[in-house]
Amino acid sequence: MSDERRGAARHLADLRVTCYPAAGGLGAGRVVRVRNVSRTGIGLVVDRHWGPGTALSLGLPLEQGAAPRTCRARVVHATAQPGGCFLVGCTFEAPLTDQEVQVLLTGQSWDREGG
Repeated sequence: MSDERRGAARHLADLRVTCYPAAGGLGAGRVVRVRNVSRTGIGLVVDRHWGPGTALSLGLPLEQGAAPRTCRARVVHATAQPGGCFLVGCTFEAPLTDQEVQVLLTGQSWDREGG
C-alpha cells in the first residue's frame, strides 16, 4: 500500500476515545480504539460501518490532564476486519499540531501515570 496520499506520517497508537457521527448526536456515540494518528488524520477500529464522507466527532485528550477536546473528522475509507470490526480511516477538518499528536501518543500510558 502506498503512503503517497497521506499529508503527514502516521504513528501507531493504542488508546481509546469517544466517537460519534456528527449527524447522530451523543446517543450514537461509542468508545473506539485508535490504531494510528497523524497531524492530518486518524485510523480507528470500530464495531460498526461508517461509510466514506461520514462526519465524525472525536473526543481527543490533546492536553495532558485536561478534558478531551472535540475534533471533527471525515471518513475516507472503512475496511472490514476479522471479528466484525472495521478499520475506519479519517481526515481531520483542522490538522493537529505536532504537540497534540505527541500528547495522544504519550497518552497511551496517560491513564496509568498516577498509579
